[in-house]
Amino acid sequence: ERPYLETVERMSRLLHEKLPRALSSLTMINAPKEKVALIKEVAPDLDVIGYNSYGHGAVTGASRNLEEVWGRAYYVSEFGPQGPWSGRKTAWGVNAEQPYPAKLDDLRKSFEQIDTAPRCLGSTMFLWGYWRKGKEFPTYFSAFLAPDLAHGKVADAKLLLTPIADEFRRYWSGEYPAERAPVLTQIALVGRAEGRD
Repeated sequence: ERPYLETVERMSRLLHEKLPRALSSLTMINAPKEKVALIKEVAPDLDVIGYNSYGHGAVTGASRNLEEVWGRAYYVSEFGPQGPWSGRKTAWGVNAEQPYPAKLDDLRKSFEQIDTAPRCLGSTMFLWGYWRKGKEFPTYFSAFLAPDLAHGKVADAKLLLTPIADEFRRYWSGEYPAERAPVLTQIALVGRAEGRD
């Protein structure tokens, strides 16, 4: 890590020498204290740090670490509700996705943390679009969903809004869209006991 950060420092100094008004930045995952301290020591010429975190607990911890250790401007470069790598698993070993009410509550808590952190410049969402790759279900990260997941590329006009898109719109503009995405709160399967995987 140190040689990498030494290179980052040289690049930042060169950038500032050639383009004095340009900002240099580095992005990291979850901003652990020891890594933030190493960046501050080895690459002090950086102007700002960005961090990627999922779930309000991770967002809160990363912001706290940057406030305490970095002590300068930072931003949330990528975030959203709890990711598929967190939480419980089904009996057959698949990650159980948070229901939308929990995701939306998680997002609102993250928004509050971002807005109240003194040195935080703001945030960007991970995906204002449709997640088409990976093993995860598309509803983990997508702000939009394709009406038919079996087909490939879908025209943007045919994509469907999710409650995640509604929540980000409210956060950015102060109001929800006129037509809100539905929030599924319960699924009942015939022959299955309630509360089981």
